[in-house]
Amino acid sequence: MRLLIDIGNTHTTLGVWTNSKLSSIITVETKNFSEALSKIKNKSIKEIFLTSVVAKNILSKVKKSLTKRISANITEIKSSGKLLNVTNGYDFPEKLGSDRWISIVG
Repeated sequence: MRLLIDIGNTHTTLGVWTNSKLSSIITVETKNFSEALSKIKNKSIKEIFLTSVVAKNILSKVKKSLTKRISANITEIKSSGKLLNVTNGYDFPEKLGSDRWISIVG
């Protein structure tokens, strides 16, 4: 199972990906991230993929919370020049919000 997380300034969405399906979708206010995480703590998560537009200090707290509760590798997805055969047309690809980049690639 994989835990997919989109951390926004206002809301955070978590979903569990298993058997080629997205399930257990939870959306909470970002400040209540731990509450959402507690709802999926009993799942057997092997990998965590996240994207975030929040400040680095908030993201650091989120990552610490994740590593305390779930023993899985965390991969942070950021905007890049190319991902899965999709090319980012920005002159400076990192300027495109990672949440928008993930939506485009998806």
